[in-house]
Amino acid sequence: MVTVWGHPDPTTSKRAPKYMNGISWKTCVDSCFKDVNCLLAYGNSSEYCGMYSFGDVSKVDNLETVALDKVSFRVTSAPDTCEPVPQMISASNPISTSSEYSSYQILQVPSAFNIEFTKTIETTTNPVSERRCENDMFMLTGNRRTGCYSIYLEAVDYTTAKKRCVSMDGALMIIPSSKDWSWIRTSMEMVFRKWLDSQCTVHFGIELTDSNTWSWTLPELIEDDSGYIWAKNEPNPENKCAWIQGQPFPGVPQLVTHSCSDLATGYCCYFANMTM
Repeated sequence: MVTVWGHPDPTTSKRAPKYMNGISWKTCVDSCFKDVNCLLAYGNSSEYCGMYSFGDVSKVDNLETVALDKVSFRVTSAPDTCEPVPQMISASNPISTSSEYSSYQILQVPSAFNIEFTKTIETTTNPVSERRCENDMFMLTGNRRTGCYSIYLEAVDYTTAKKRCVSMDGALMIIPSSKDWSWIRTSMEMVFRKWLDSQCTVHFGIELTDSNTWSWTLPELIEDDSGYIWAKNEPNPENKCAWIQGQPFPGVPQLVTHSCSDLATGYCCYFANMTM
């Protein structure tokens, strides 16, 4: 097993088929090593352990976060001596336990590790169709978009909300275009079980960039720039974070800036490659 800083890319990875909470990183890696179907183990400072099989992950974002995210790859063709990471992982690794893949190779690129699989047989079955939204999720459809999203009621700040989504193999949801605000209102009302008001606040994936402009954090879902619907007198240049705030009927929720340490009443996570 070869360990690096980082986590499975939330926009392209499937959800971990096996996961455990409250265990040490050593136990997590050992569990993956003993499971012949485990390609990599992912853990963080919350003692979460996710184990991914062949084909579940094609990219690992390589960065050290506050959560100390780390990934340990199964490598069966490593050199006999300890070498730098690129040399340890770059060889082709045969797979004997998968009917779909015969081998895989891990390639280090700037800020990421790409995992390339060699298929044994070309199948006509679309693996995306086998992944289902859970009962507490909503389906996201439309041009360039697939997957599911879910709103979780938990009073956390923006950074913690991001970590929560990543720990579930997701990412904070965005607003792809202005027409999507209608389902935001409907989803929030279903989760909060009340008419919306300004006390209903939900973290979404929007951040202030280095160029001092606001940007959604999942650009691959964006249809146009019409999704930025700000409340009156917003954005406030003194605030560095923003959330979606409910508005009394018939108004639609709006973007409102706030202090990054403020706690919202919930957060919305996006999960890629899932269907109903």
